[in-house]
Amino acid sequence: MGFGLMFEKPYVYSRGGRPVLYEETEVAKRILPESEWWRIVKLDLSTPDRIVDWTHVREGRAPDQFAFDLQEATVILANRLAYRLFVERCENDGQGFLRQIAGIVVMENVLR
Repeated sequence: MGFGLMFEKPYVYSRGGRPVLYEETEVAKRILPESEWWRIVKLDLSTPDRIVDWTHVREGRAPDQFAFDLQEATVILANRLAYRLFVERCENDGQGFLRQIAGIVVMENVLR
């Protein structure tokens, strides 16, 4: 079952994260220095039956491993079942994980 982590933009920025650049890969490589190619997300609208468009995501990335403080992380879960399973596992882990994170967002509720 999938999940994600979400952070406030200023927090990610302060740790080297930057917005991605949605563009055709070769065009983006001419815009960004090679040291920032990690920011490129392919955008291709040229062929209607093979469109590659992730602009709705508004993604940010970091160039290396993203070390973070747990209290800054919001967990993103797909639905109520995932939420229930996640909470059960956390309550049984003995680590107090649920008290350490910033929060939980269940996308099923957001997308209605």
